[in-house]
Amino acid sequence: DHLHLMHRRARFLNLANAGAVACYDARWLTGLANNDLVSTWTDRSANAISLTATGTLRPTYNTATLAGQPVVTFASGEWIKTGSTTLLKNVSAGFAYCVATATGGDSYRTILALGTNNNLDRIAIYYRSSGNAEAGGRRLDSDGYQFVSATASGWNILGTEANYSAATLNLVVNGTRTARSGGFQASGSSSNTNSNGMSFGAFFTDHSVDRLVGSIAALSIFSAAPSGALVKRILHSYAFSFKLFCA
Repeated sequence: DHLHLMHRRARFLNLANAGAVACYDARWLTGLANNDLVSTWTDRSANAISLTATGTLRPTYNTATLAGQPVVTFASGEWIKTGSTTLLKNVSAGFAYCVATATGGDSYRTILALGTNNNLDRIAIYYRSSGNAEAGGRRLDSDGYQFVSATASGWNILGTEANYSAATLNLVVNGTRTARSGGFQASGSSSNTNSNGMSFGAFFTDHSVDRLVGSIAALSIFSAAPSGALVKRILHSYAFSFKLFCA
């Protein structure tokens, strides 16, 4: 039937081959048992931008947590991050989609932060203590940080769609888009030659700020706008199995 067909199509979606520049999926973490600490979260895309953590900063791998699938769980102050990376360098847009939840944390509860600080993130996804989810991003110059917010509690499929050239910013919550009122930084450059870092679970340069208490199941990043059909397939993939297939 139609539902079964959509499930099959979602199941064989390969985001790495569909243009994802970074692709993380808790299902692909190997060699870990329930409650083991996660030292490395491997990027399944061709760019191989792995996230790492050490010591007490490491998040926890939990099996059979969401729709029978594993997730990575963050306590306050735990994070996992890259070193300096060229991800979303010299691009005109940044798009990210994830499955995540927040059960606590700071006022800003970081799921994804790509940038040097919370005012300069090229692209970001947060939960807020107010009960909202936020998508953030900035023009790739000094114009400043912009965000859009919508109510979202529990597990959600969240997305940030920041088109720097077109000056638009969208938050996607379970397939519904909310656009930033008044547009997204209509002036400024659409390129940036700097390399930045990326983190999940806390503010990139300081794990004691903007901490998440919650879990991430999967997250993918694109440097160009995926087609509407591909976005629908991503959402279907998340909705049916809450995991990415980045073979």
